[in-house]
Amino acid sequence: MTDPKMSAIICTHNRDNYLGAAIDSLLAQDFPDFEVLVVDNGSSDRTREVVEARLSDSRLRYVFESVLGLSVARNTGADPNLGRIGKNCYPMKNYMLTVK
Repeated sequence: MTDPKMSAIICTHNRDNYLGAAIDSLLAQDFPDFEVLVVDNGSSDRTREVVEARLSDSRLRYVFESVLGLSVARNTGADPNLGRIGKNCYPMKNYMLTVK
């Protein structure tokens, strides 16, 4: 995949119950050129498995960050990427088209 125009970054720590819905809502976007990057901030739950179950979609990436802290996770996610959206976000279908 070439560098996407937009990156949606999900920083998470032990939130496997909500993560699948967040990823699915982002992957359902109509925006043509984006990625979803999940930064797992030292989770001990099923976070990794939730992401791995969806990795057949080439727009999804997973990064494990062992140093705990939201600012660390955000910096990890923002480092190689161009854009991001806020936490606790379940975007509507055309969200990315409205923020481009």
